[in-house]
Amino acid sequence: MRWLHGQHAILALFALSSVVFCSDTSAAQVAWDAGGGDQSWGTATNWSGNVIPLGTDSVLFNDTGSSNVPGNPTSVLDIPRSIVNLSFANTNGHFQTIDLGTNALQVNGNVDVNTNVGDNTLATIEHGTVNLGSPASPINLSVGRVTLNTGAQEFATFDLTGATVNGNVQNLIVGEKILGGNGYAVGTLSLGAKGALTVGSTATPGEILIGHTANSNGSAGTVDLSQQKMFTANVSNLLVGTSEVGAATGTFDLAGTNVLNATTIRVGYSTATDNQSTTSALHLGSTNTITAGELTVGGNLSTGTLDIPSGGSVNLGSSAQPTNLNVGQSSSQTNQSPQGLMALSDATFNATLGELSVGVKGGGGSGTQTGALLGGNAGNITIGSPTVSGSIIIGQVTGGGNAAGTVDLSGETSLTANVSNLLVGSASVGN
Repeated sequence: MRWLHGQHAILALFALSSVVFCSDTSAAQVAWDAGGGDQSWGTATNWSGNVIPLGTDSVLFNDTGSSNVPGNPTSVLDIPRSIVNLSFANTNGHFQTIDLGTNALQVNGNVDVNTNVGDNTLATIEHGTVNLGSPASPINLSVGRVTLNTGAQEFATFDLTGATVNGNVQNLIVGEKILGGNGYAVGTLSLGAKGALTVGSTATPGEILIGHTANSNGSAGTVDLSQQKMFTANVSNLLVGTSEVGAATGTFDLAGTNVLNATTIRVGYSTATDNQSTTSALHLGSTNTITAGELTVGGNLSTGTLDIPSGGSVNLGSSAQPTNLNVGQSSSQTNQSPQGLMALSDATFNATLGELSVGVKGGGGSGTQTGALLGGNAGNITIGSPTVSGSIIIGQVTGGGNAAGTVDLSGETSLTANVSNLLVGSASVGN
């Protein structure tokens, strides 16, 4: 049995992620206007200019030709087709649903659902197959993104649960508000059981931002891949519920099997003083392989949770890339009580770590930082190595306030630690 608990109370530097989408502006844009009356993509009078979109064209759906009933087909793909960019800018009460039938829609440019629309958007694609990009040419996918200084409230939902989705995506952004104003951005993306999604590549890592706020009021993002069988990510940053100024919350439900390769993974992380009331979550699938330089759950003024289904497994880090694991850590002054929880008690948990920090508070203030790592019912944990010493800090305060750290590895098969520091319940100022 190996169980560690610290009462009392490392510092993680926030990396501002900024993603710029570059669309193919040379493509002509054709807008759906439903003038033909038969809903077919193959009827020229259903499109602006009475021109059927070609493979070199981009397609826009707005309020024209929409329905007041969610999920009611508003356009029908008549044959397999290819386009460049696909955009939705329909507003509240105007629903757009594309019925692919048995056909495939190939999108070779970006997919954009409600960027700077300032209203509510629901877009649905059902039946058939959606191919987003290709391994050689991945696309950008954004849902609910505000890049203007505005007070508008924006809500966007992209429902793909009824279609087969084969996605090769470079950058995935869902629910992002940047560039000031007291507005709010909310994005939701849901995929169904058929197909698979890949973000980034080993040669060109991508970005995943789910609920991200910069210099604004707030954002919320939800991505549900729980029906998918496989998800692969090769990214620089996988950020769920992160903010610099303003509130942010994110929820990411992973697929059944997941392979995540990232420089940084953060679930709840903020430099904004008012973000403690929000909780962000990363829900793992049944089988998970995670290689990351940093994994933070509940960091720096935010509350975050990471969990896994009963009977699942997670392999974190490797000998070539040990992970620095932070659960409930703060380096900014706070009078609030942010928390971090990593709950793996009914799963197999194997980890190769460089540093382990749980319940660590710095930066001053009267608040309490809480962190808990509940290990698996089987697995092997290694922290540090004979050549590169690691560290273990559980429940530490520097600068004021309180901290509580709990690490329960009693169900694990083994724990091997080569560390320069093993600190349980330490304080220079505070409790």
